[in-house]
Amino acid sequence: MTPPPLNINFMQKPVTTLLLFAICLHNLYAQFPVETRSDTGKKGVVNPLTGEEIVAFEYDEINVVVGDSVYQAKKGGKFGVVDNHNRVLIPFQFGMISFTRGANDQPYRFARVYNDAGEKNKWGLINRKGEQVLPMQYEELRVVYPDLIYGKTWRDTVLHFFDAAGKLLYQVPGRSAGVGFDNNTVEISHDRSKNRSFHVQKSNGKPYYDGRYTNLVFTDGKVVVYGMQGKLGITTLDGDTILPFVYSKISPFPDGNFLVSTAGDIHALVNSAGNILVPPAMQKIQKWKNHPDAVYTVQPKSKSTVTLIDVRGKVLVENCSVYPGADWRNKNEEPQWDYLKVGTENNTQQGLFRSDGKQILPFEFSDIQYFTPKYPLIVRRQLPGEGNKSRMEVYDLEGKKLLPGDYPALRFTNNPHVLLGMQDSTQKWGIIRPAFPEAATFVYNQFNILHTGYYAVNSDFGGWHLLDRDFRKVEWKTKRFDHIIEPTRPYYDLFRKQKMPGKLVAVGYRTGAGNPFAINDYGLVFEFEPLRPPSVMQETPGGGKVEVEAVEAVVAPEMVVEAPQPRVFENVEQMPQFPGGDTALQEFIKKNLNYPAIARQNHIEGKVHIVFIVDEFGYLEDPKITRDIGADCGKEALRLVRLMPKWIPGKQNGRPVRTKFTLPVMFVLD
Repeated sequence: MTPPPLNINFMQKPVTTLLLFAICLHNLYAQFPVETRSDTGKKGVVNPLTGEEIVAFEYDEINVVVGDSVYQAKKGGKFGVVDNHNRVLIPFQFGMISFTRGANDQPYRFARVYNDAGEKNKWGLINRKGEQVLPMQYEELRVVYPDLIYGKTWRDTVLHFFDAAGKLLYQVPGRSAGVGFDNNTVEISHDRSKNRSFHVQKSNGKPYYDGRYTNLVFTDGKVVVYGMQGKLGITTLDGDTILPFVYSKISPFPDGNFLVSTAGDIHALVNSAGNILVPPAMQKIQKWKNHPDAVYTVQPKSKSTVTLIDVRGKVLVENCSVYPGADWRNKNEEPQWDYLKVGTENNTQQGLFRSDGKQILPFEFSDIQYFTPKYPLIVRRQLPGEGNKSRMEVYDLEGKKLLPGDYPALRFTNNPHVLLGMQDSTQKWGIIRPAFPEAATFVYNQFNILHTGYYAVNSDFGGWHLLDRDFRKVEWKTKRFDHIIEPTRPYYDLFRKQKMPGKLVAVGYRTGAGNPFAINDYGLVFEFEPLRPPSVMQETPGGGKVEVEAVEAVVAPEMVVEAPQPRVFENVEQMPQFPGGDTALQEFIKKNLNYPAIARQNHIEGKVHIVFIVDEFGYLEDPKITRDIGADCGKEALRLVRLMPKWIPGKQNGRPVRTKFTLPVMFVLD
């Protein structure tokens, strides 16, 4: 059954997946930025999506516990722990709190605590309920496994092992302990040297090996890496030599291979049988993902490109660039290491590989966009002989094309089964379902994705409307709006202050209206009270305080009647960056810069400045010459910028933004 056409359009490039991930991750971990109240200086936490106060503004210090729904806070000179409902989990009576987790223990189950700064070597352990597990008398405490904890007292050479309730299980000599090669073993270290000496025991305290390995470095229960006369080698458990004792460093990989190193920064890759997979050389060898089947990249010291090989040492691609398949743009997003984009030497063509080395897409595309396995692949194919013109197509993660045609532009939405696409003939946008592409109608001009999950849309025939998460039109009985935007903090505050029903999902404007309008999740419309600047407390000459209006005024809502243009930042907290950093940028310029013949003949040297915008997706827009030295050097620098791949976008408040960037290009004769 073919679904009915949907009403939607597009104006600016949406950060759809970014917002979706941000909302999902915030709901999962309930972590939001720490804010400071200007009048009191106290810190608290507010949900920026709803304006709801998560942690009260009554603390001198608040630290986010990453990956958890709790906050470490300080009040009255003491630390405690509160959750995202402002409930106290650990009382405010400690000089310091440090969270500790076992190998498979998420979120935290225990916290290390001590009384004051003069007792840093007297740690105790408290569980998530605030109950004491171990008294404050230990120099070191660590959760090895959820049910196995060890403690070491000041200058003691014995490690004390406890269960999760604090009951002493056994004691063994050692300096520190950690997880073993499986969940039933514990690694006991005896020194802190680079190639430390340790032994392995069972988690119940019984020995795993006899005492023959006095300089043990690694074991997986099958082979052993240990030292002899200052050098490392590999043997079987029976003592048969796999690799001779000639190496300065041996590092294991999860697939059974080993990175072996000798003096002079010489590295090689060998397997557990001692066979050489990558011959020794001055090179960097890295495993793409901590998984047995994942590929390796091998980068010679003299090259900026890498060679891609599989776990058996087979060469997959030579002289290439490798990037994570995910185009993540938010600090809370994790890159998707299951897939990797591989570019040719000059990175003009990209293909997609699975992390085990299987090729999904050929080297035919100028860009590949991928977020998570829920989403399809949007790829860009450059049109030969037509300058910067390109076409976009859609594929699944098996390499199958999902749409019969191609489009001038495609964008993701919050729904992985719905895309935005532009039609050639009308240059208008429409909703495309890859399962039903024939149902798309291309009649829309503007499309804003709101962080509430709703969509503000505009068309020639209907003005501005609001669509819900399922792209259904939200109806209201009042007249239409001249513009609709997403709510900001002041609107959330007014929404609660005026006790409006439901949840605020959008804000509407009408020409001539004195105030903006709140639109809730039921499609009901309410007029806001006038927005006023926030007040602050200001000291008087006599030492008192008086409440005054803040200097920064709020923009009068009646002035906002046109669709706002995306803001371009000059300086941001995290400036845009060429993929791979400054070193990779200089390598790109060195490889691709063609010194103009007229400049070379006339011995012209100097610096050309190119200014451009790096949008929130990393694309370079509107490059211009702002400083030239003549002799076609400016034209060459402009050509070079237009040749560049996508950059890592700049960030402000943790979110990607459009940023103006000035790139100096040096012209120096050999």
